[in-house]
Amino acid sequence: MSKFTALYAFVVASEPVGKLLDGVINVFAGCRNLAPTTLRLPDSTITPLTKDVLDFTATVSGATVELIGPRATYHATWAYGRKATHPYLTAHLRVEQNELSALDKSFVKLGQVLKSPYSFIDTTDSLKWEEDRYSLGVPFSAKALFGLYWFNQIGSELAQEFEPSAETLDLLTSYTPCVDGTQCFHAKRHPGGNVEPALIAAIVRDANIFEKYDPKAAFSCVPFEFDLSRIRSIPEPYGEVVLNDVTVRTYQRTEDLRRYGFLLPLPNGFEFMFLVQPKYCELLGLSVNDMLVLPVQSQLKHLVTTQIDAAFEEIPDLNTLDRVREAHKRGSIGLSPAILSYVLNQYLGGA
Repeated sequence: MSKFTALYAFVVASEPVGKLLDGVINVFAGCRNLAPTTLRLPDSTITPLTKDVLDFTATVSGATVELIGPRATYHATWAYGRKATHPYLTAHLRVEQNELSALDKSFVKLGQVLKSPYSFIDTTDSLKWEEDRYSLGVPFSAKALFGLYWFNQIGSELAQEFEPSAETLDLLTSYTPCVDGTQCFHAKRHPGGNVEPALIAAIVRDANIFEKYDPKAAFSCVPFEFDLSRIRSIPEPYGEVVLNDVTVRTYQRTEDLRRYGFLLPLPNGFEFMFLVQPKYCELLGLSVNDMLVLPVQSQLKHLVTTQIDAAFEEIPDLNTLDRVREAHKRGSIGLSPAILSYVLNQYLGGA
């Protein structure tokens, strides 16, 4: 029998990814086996945790990276912008029995650093995977939490929604209110154990946020709303613009993402196409590095380039800006109207 217990942790964060990554690194720095030492990027590159890589990672939106330690893997997922939800962290851990108490304390500290409204830890096998009833503690569309686990942490944001009764406190294995308003409790005596039915009944009566733990719950009310204003107010990453839900990046931003492992290589037969061709950027004094690019089929890129050049030669009587604008209007086939309109207005003097 293995001396290790396989645990799964889930932490919702109210801090941007820079704090999220720094929080994990700093909180677990003293835990020799759980401290992350390398970072796995979306292109599967594994790199040391250098300041350069971490600083760049914090500028990326809509990504997932892995922090890897000897007996731990942490998955950080986040997005910025108007439609962003809370960043969150999941972790797969292998711990010994004598490490459980220290693990508790580390996750309490991590939850406080990340201003987490909710987190939990339990064995992987004990998690409820049925999609119709549980979702690993992720906020449901009806804004309720789903499970009771070995370790549970309710952040100050939800503290007023969870006021355990005397009956619930008697049934909990442990309950610790913290000075910052965070509440931590154990609903099981050990990871992987069963939650007592009496505790389930009591806690559902006490707190709407656990209403969904009752499979008969009808969600007659909306128990809470997470505050997403801070995450959604974080500026979009540099060199990116979202047009009709399509993220378009500058050449420099694209190269940076590729260099740091956040963009996979393009499939065979595809290339990046400048939305204003480089030679016309030079004619107009525009920065090639700051010009938007799109991944397109190589044949389409060749066709668009050829048509723009031909159109430019066919209209010699206009000034340079007007010639370039008209040539791109005629030759930029395959672009969505929103992207073409943005290019014309942003770089070429208007549609």
